[in-house]
Amino acid sequence: MSTPELSRAHQISLQLQRNPHGRLVLTLPDGTVHADVVPVRAFPLAAPDEARLLHLHSQLEAAQESAEVAQARLADLQDAVPQLDDERRTRQQAVNHESARQVDLSARMEALKALQDKLKTDGKLQPWLAKHGLDGLQGLWSRIHVESGWEHALEAALRERLGALEVGRLDSVRGFLGAGGGDMGDAPPAKLVFFSPPLGAAAPTPAGAAGLQRLADWLRLSDAGLRAVLGDWLQGCYTAPTLDDALARRSQLQPGEAIYLPGGHVVTPHSVGFYAQDSEQSGLLVRAQEIEHLGKELRAQALIAEEARSALLRAESAYADAPPRLRC
Repeated sequence: MSTPELSRAHQISLQLQRNPHGRLVLTLPDGTVHADVVPVRAFPLAAPDEARLLHLHSQLEAAQESAEVAQARLADLQDAVPQLDDERRTRQQAVNHESARQVDLSARMEALKALQDKLKTDGKLQPWLAKHGLDGLQGLWSRIHVESGWEHALEAALRERLGALEVGRLDSVRGFLGAGGGDMGDAPPAKLVFFSPPLGAAAPTPAGAAGLQRLADWLRLSDAGLRAVLGDWLQGCYTAPTLDDALARRSQLQPGEAIYLPGGHVVTPHSVGFYAQDSEQSGLLVRAQEIEHLGKELRAQALIAEEARSALLRAESAYADAPPRLRC
């Protein structure tokens, strides 16, 4: 059967009519009735737009490529975030450590300074110095430097002269003993030494015992006057690294000369003396130099602590840049 004949047969088998209410009713060949049929107008399908299809396909490929890149980036971030968190925690621990060290150094330095200041103001001598307007003078110990390790030897050799005070003229202290140097004056209530550095060039130091280093050689002084005074006071004072060395070389000493060890012990031609810090005044020079070294170390530590804090800020910033949902 041809197509027109099929169409006519189909039309004959299907009946479409309106009921008394004006509604379409469809009757199928088997007698089935469908009321309220809605008519639909058919339009011919247009041919597909090939250019648009190509454009949409290109967009799809670009989107898929972007998705792959984003997925790879997400995987990298998921791997990097734990490392960033570990770096942040490590930097925080470094800040805590360096800050604690800075606090410890500062506390130690302040404690030593407080002890030094206490020793300056305590005792019978301070009121006497204040009475005579001498309390503003610096003790010799605060003006000299000695190679590290030889502080006790210098203290043992100088003894009370370590706290000596400089005056312009030695004649100015004559009145402390009263007229004629008797007991009617106002002498210091404790051991006290005054000194006046020479105005001209210091006299050359005589040659010492062969093979022995002079104690004065361990001093680090830029003041020529102080160097001359200490050269005089330390004349005949030599050094040796060990007691055995000092004992082996004592035969080279002249009367009045001595060999000092780093610990402050002393060997003469006929004796050995052991040093001990028997008062709070002992260790003044050691503490003074330790305060100076702590000051340098504290300044360096402040820079280290600041760098640790900067590193922590960088680590915190890198961690914060990670997407929030990856930091959960």
